[in-house]
Amino acid sequence: MGDAGDWIGAPIEGLATWSSRFLAQVARRFTHCGVLLAPISVYVQGRWAELASHPNASGHLLGKCQTGITVNYFIGKFQGGDLEQLASIEASDVRRLRFQLDLQAGRPCTIETETSSRFVKLRSYRRLPPEQEKAFHLGWELPKAEGEHPGLKIHVIPIETFPIVRCALEGLGIVLVERQGARGGN
Repeated sequence: MGDAGDWIGAPIEGLATWSSRFLAQVARRFTHCGVLLAPISVYVQGRWAELASHPNASGHLLGKCQTGITVNYFIGKFQGGDLEQLASIEASDVRRLRFQLDLQAGRPCTIETETSSRFVKLRSYRRLPPEQEKAFHLGWELPKAEGEHPGLKIHVIPIETFPIVRCALEGLGIVLVERQGARGGN
C-alpha cells in the first residue's frame, strides 16, 4: 500500500495552507447580502453562537443560517456585528475549516481513545470531512448506548490499521486522548 496520506486524499498542502487558500478564494466571490430573515450564527472560539451575542463581530467569519430544515453555510465579511458581504460554501468545506479555526483559537478538537491489544476504540462527536471520514471504514461503528449524545460516533479500528486513521485525524489537528480509567481487554 502507498502512503496513508495519498489514500486519505486530503489536501496535500496541509490544513493551515488549505484554509488560507480556501478563505482567499471564497472572499473573491463575496456579494452584498440583502435582508436575511433567519437568525445568523457565527463560529467563534470553537463554538456556534448567535450573531446577536457578538455585537462587535468583525472580519471574515464562518457563519450559518437555518431556514426550516436547511442549513446554509457561508463565509461572511462582518463589520461591527453586521453582515456586509457573504459567499456560500459547502458543508464538507465547513467541516474541514472548523478544525483549523479550532486550532487557531487554541481549542483543538479531541477524540477519546481506548486502546486494547487488538483494537483502538474512538469516541467522536464531530463529523469529519469526507476524505478523513473514509479512514473510519478501516474498522466498524458500534451502536451507542441509550441516552448517549446524539452526535456521538463510536468506531473500532484494528490496531494494525490504526496508523492510517491516526494520520487522517492528525491531519485535521485532532488530539487523541486516552480515556481515563479505560482498560483494554481484547
